[in-house]
Amino acid sequence: MLGEANLLRELEQLVERAREFESQLEGIRAHAARREALESGSWPEPGSERCTEWKAAGEAVDEFYAGFGALVEQAKMLVPKLAPLIGKAECEAAQRRLHHSAVVSTRQELEHLLARAREFHASESASRGAKRAPRGRSGHGEVRSADLEAAEGARKASPAPRGEEGPLGKRPDWAPRAWFVDEQGIPGRWVTAKEFARMAGIGVQTLANWRWQDRRAGREEAEPGKPRYRYFGSAVRYWLPAEMEDE
Repeated sequence: MLGEANLLRELEQLVERAREFESQLEGIRAHAARREALESGSWPEPGSERCTEWKAAGEAVDEFYAGFGALVEQAKMLVPKLAPLIGKAECEAAQRRLHHSAVVSTRQELEHLLARAREFHASESASRGAKRAPRGRSGHGEVRSADLEAAEGARKASPAPRGEEGPLGKRPDWAPRAWFVDEQGIPGRWVTAKEFARMAGIGVQTLANWRWQDRRAGREEAEPGKPRYRYFGSAVRYWLPAEMEDE
């Protein structure tokens, strides 16, 4: 029980931090938009006021996503420890849904995990010293927290993917024709670098810099933790998870 309580506290702290990042998201998107505007046309001249503003906006965006990326990595290390509470399969699925570029959906996923863990913890506490009741229920009826109800309501818009085969993989029955499911079972679609940058709040030039770093390191795909991309001929496309569309 003590171990479960510690896990719950760690998860609660991650949820609070994710909420703090989300509260800053609007400002970060404004910085990203300003940086992209400064990048259009001629490149900012070094030492100019425009260049200084461009650097400041870029640093703000990069610092934000670096911090949120660290939170996501910490969450991915914690989630497997929840397997005794919510099951290994659910933990593995949750890990795939945590993404350093998807602030809102990642916060929702962490809140759902917390609600599920609290539900199991409450059930265990209620049945302690008596015959163990089925998970999620006690002798006085079903144990369901308000957090779980809210989290499940938020997730109803993103049911488990299933559907017919499409040119880029499976398309969920519930999704528009443009959505597909990748090899990890995550619904999404391939978009241009500009569209991905707009949705993720990352500068187009930042994406280009990361691709250049990949080529320099001899990598044929994105560095782990960075947005996934693929070349279709000479055109580059980024994988946009469906959850990011809701943000």
